[in-house]
Amino acid sequence: MDDAVMLTGIVRALVETAPGEAAAGVPVPDCAPELLQAAMRHAARHGPGDTLIDPGGRRRRADDVLGRLLRYVAPALDASGDTDEVTALVHRLLRHGTGADRQRAASPQGARARSWT
Repeated sequence: MDDAVMLTGIVRALVETAPGEAAAGVPVPDCAPELLQAAMRHAARHGPGDTLIDPGGRRRRADDVLGRLLRYVAPALDASGDTDEVTALVHRLLRHGTGADRQRAASPQGARARSWT
């Protein structure tokens, strides 16, 4: 449930942030669909314990990418009172991994049990 709360807080903050930027005339980043697909596949395969692909297409540590995301949506998180909760849950995710990571670690097959590889 914590992961759902974290994701909901981030998505709500993004929904609050984007219209304000559009109204202010902030240009939308030009990101090729292929880059987005590759970034999603990379994140699904490696999770937050490895690197992620940032909006510029560079590999970066997951904590750097997620920290940048939190800074980007910080005003919206502050306005909704979600900053402390979402930040704590992101840090928990980075420390302990996803639910799938925890399930794999607890299984007899351990980290080898990845059905998508």
